[in-house]
Amino acid sequence: MRAPKNRFGSTLEVGVFEMRGSGLQALSNPAEFFLAERALDTQGSVITALRDGVRNFVLEIQVLTVKTNFGQPRRTSHGFDLSKFHLLLAVVAKFTPFTCEQHDAYLNIVGGLKITDPAADLAIVAAVLSSRLEKEIPTDTVVLGEVGLSGEVRRVQQLDARLIEIDKLGFKRVICPNVPKGVETPKGLEIKSIKSVAQLIPVLFSNH
Repeated sequence: MRAPKNRFGSTLEVGVFEMRGSGLQALSNPAEFFLAERALDTQGSVITALRDGVRNFVLEIQVLTVKTNFGQPRRTSHGFDLSKFHLLLAVVAKFTPFTCEQHDAYLNIVGGLKITDPAADLAIVAAVLSSRLEKEIPTDTVVLGEVGLSGEVRRVQQLDARLIEIDKLGFKRVICPNVPKGVETPKGLEIKSIKSVAQLIPVLFSNH
């Protein structure tokens, strides 16, 4: 929940609530809600860290690709802009060996959240590759970064705050753009910095 006008504070504040029998109840730990039913060792599933207003959300993104039965592959997106999803599929086709020209592609943001943060771009690309390769992304890995039309991976805002949130939740590895100078990273996190989508596959599936 966001307020477009707030006389008592910033409009960047975001509240997360759950509807129960007694009414709306605030979620003190949204990550616990978004990740509660995540299936382990699942193809096409990835964890990312997004920012809405002044809050960080660590949540799951799922992508399913299946061989199309029709001439025109179908694209469906829940919680993410469909046009941007088409763009990211085009980047995958251009800069990796795995096209989706003959595959339907379905995208879902788990938990019903609608996201606009460009940091989700790299996570969606990772989920597409996981589904196409039929390989699981390690459960201790978080992926985030903006993806450009040339396949480059760009920095995201408030990376340090996102890394702190990721570390608090017990994740061990983060695949992201280069960390800017002066940004301190949590000691318990292994940071894998990449500059392009082409570098993602060997880093993402290094355990396979």
